[in-house]
Amino acid sequence: MDKILSFYEFIFFDLFQVKENQKKLSVECKKLDIRGTIILAEEGINGTISGTVENIDLINVFLSKIGYKANIKTSYSKKTPFKRLKVKIQNEIVTFNQFGKFASNTGKFIEPEEWDFEAAKRDIGELFGVPPEGLNELNLSDRNPEEMHDA
Repeated sequence: MDKILSFYEFIFFDLFQVKENQKKLSVECKKLDIRGTIILAEEGINGTISGTVENIDLINVFLSKIGYKANIKTSYSKKTPFKRLKVKIQNEIVTFNQFGKFASNTGKFIEPEEWDFEAAKRDIGELFGVPPEGLNELNLSDRNPEEMHDA
């Protein structure tokens, strides 16, 4: 049975350190027969990988040793979910092009209840930036935001 580790962390590393971490992670993951994808950027790390329970636990400790204290989620699979390993460097770990270089520039976090309150006060099109004709195509123009939870 494979253990699956999904993780991310927004933490700044300079490009030199990102490249060093890519080399270290590639070597360690290959040694432990870890498969999946790890994305590294100056803004942090994001990945989903799989391997034996013991080896996933070892790579999780290794991530901490090289400076990542990622938020993690684990699950299990009877089959190996990934065919190969990819440890790649990208400009961003999550695409936020319009918000600036780092995801930390995205604005203030709001709780789900606050989002629901704000959404109920606004036209759905205004909330998502969709013009009225687009709402007609999506067949959302006549829906009450409170009904959206049950859709």
